[in-house]
Amino acid sequence: MEAGQLLALLLLAVPALASVLCLLLRGPKWVMLAVAACSSGLIFLSIALFAFLTWEGSGSVEIETEELYLLPTALLVLDFLLLATFLAIGAWRRSWEVVLLSLAQIVPLAWFEYLTFGEEADPVIVIDMLSVELVLITSIVGSLICIYALRYMEHDARRASFMAVMLAFLAAMNGAVICNSLVWLLVFWEATTLCSYLLIRHERTAEAEAAALSALKYTLAGGLAFVMAIILAYEELGTVLLSGMAGTALAGLALLPFALLAIAAFTKSAQMPFHRWLLGAMVAPTPVSALLHSSTMVNLGVYLLLRLSPSLSSVQELSWPVALAGAATFMATSVLAMGSTSSKKVLAYSTIGNLGLIVVCAAIGSTDALLAGMLLLLFHAISKALLFLTVGVVKHETGSDDIEGMAGLRERMPFVSFALLVGVVTILLPPFGAFASKWMISEIMVSMPLLAIPLAIGFAASIVYYVKWLGRAFSLGPRSRAPSPAKDPLAPAFKWTLGALVVGAVALPFLIDPLAQYLLGPFLGLLPSDMSWLSTSLGSLPLLALVTIVVVAAAAIASFAKVGEEEVSTPYTSGEPCGFELANPYPITGKGERALESASVLVTMALLVIILAFPLLQEVSPW
Repeated sequence: MEAGQLLALLLLAVPALASVLCLLLRGPKWVMLAVAACSSGLIFLSIALFAFLTWEGSGSVEIETEELYLLPTALLVLDFLLLATFLAIGAWRRSWEVVLLSLAQIVPLAWFEYLTFGEEADPVIVIDMLSVELVLITSIVGSLICIYALRYMEHDARRASFMAVMLAFLAAMNGAVICNSLVWLLVFWEATTLCSYLLIRHERTAEAEAAALSALKYTLAGGLAFVMAIILAYEELGTVLLSGMAGTALAGLALLPFALLAIAAFTKSAQMPFHRWLLGAMVAPTPVSALLHSSTMVNLGVYLLLRLSPSLSSVQELSWPVALAGAATFMATSVLAMGSTSSKKVLAYSTIGNLGLIVVCAAIGSTDALLAGMLLLLFHAISKALLFLTVGVVKHETGSDDIEGMAGLRERMPFVSFALLVGVVTILLPPFGAFASKWMISEIMVSMPLLAIPLAIGFAASIVYYVKWLGRAFSLGPRSRAPSPAKDPLAPAFKWTLGALVVGAVALPFLIDPLAQYLLGPFLGLLPSDMSWLSTSLGSLPLLALVTIVVVAAAAIASFAKVGEEEVSTPYTSGEPCGFELANPYPITGKGERALESASVLVTMALLVIILAFPLLQEVSPW
């Protein structure tokens, strides 16, 4: 077995083994050792895989069934065990929806496996640079979240099982993005569904149980669409390989597998109208929210759309409804986020919206659009993980994640407030990577009014809710006299993980040229000379200069803007007592929020009906 093949399989095996060790050993020191060893191993292996593919220059590694010995049989058994587990959960929770969705997958999948038994579709595993990008995000950002979780869940009686599921989640995600076979991808797809269910219900409260069950229903519905797509791809296209589906001439029922996979991707990435499960998942501990939103489950849906983009974008009758659904999701969630006082809910809306932008890029399918989408996927993962972990520290130390309760945060927790500032700036403002990718998206959409208008509204709303949050966190709070800044009483695990993500969020824009050339360019079939538009004749100096100026300016402002002991000014009312309150800074609340959400759900549901109906109508059409 070649080095690249071995590295890819180890990225699956190492977290899976560490997960088993956490369950078996359970002692706090053993769990800490297993998580630390697994995290450091994943970071090394993911970087080594990227370096290997870059050094070799091949751009991809393939593995065939015969090289994997008993693994194909093990995955087949695992697939049916997962579905049986979902069936048992449905019976235990007395949820007929879960039972029916489970049976609706088990029966056709068993029939399909019976018909195709003994047939081999190779290569079953393909690792290219799109896979490597997802592996890097999962293995590096996910590992930092797991290290953070060790401290965050320190006093939890079920910490060992919690960390075991977290590590299993990383294994499932790494396994999913290296699969070329849809049948194999389905196994890891369902594994992420089970992991998310277990993590969301970890607290065992009535709210957590309800949220976990809701997430299970939505994602099982996506799994059913996935199963039907596999069967139709086999019948209509003669293949279950992602590589075999790319570039296929599509018409009639041959379009239906792509439509069904798009629906499955929407459920996984919590796009409207399937977004509510991700909002409900906010009841889970913060490390779960960070893992779901930045480095694992929600990324899997947009990954699939990016993978299918060459075929999906070639049929306008499919690509436009998908793009409009992504744009509508981005606009609606950005506006809805303006009306929330919960920082975790704001971040959840932001995640759904940014994934909607990536959906738009995948549906458009041009080289520039795909590059913008892949860049946004990378930069968003880092900044969003930083923001979630920052909110987690605030909740861990204060017991609340309410934005209104964060007034005076810069005096109480200066390091945490600095991390919050970095997270917002790097996801929102130039010249950082997330802004650069969104600027590219804006340029692409200038000639597409149907997409440009909702995107413009979404971009404006994003600025509002993030700036409003920063304004609250950096205000002095309800004090008449501001105290001197104190040292943050933070655990080293919090400081190190937040610090690492701060460094990554700030440093990555310096590497945007090499990232585009060596990580993303090979997948898009671009040579370094084809990407000269990212820089000038001076190379990447202009971008580096802008980032340097921003960093130096921020440091200077921070050094001169320290809060002292002076009195905070109060309104002058000629000696008379006066009470006042700020106007409501949350304009989208109550009935307005419900109306906007309902309208957005109806619009996106109509678009999904179009996506599913078009292949059927084209099949029966006489023209």
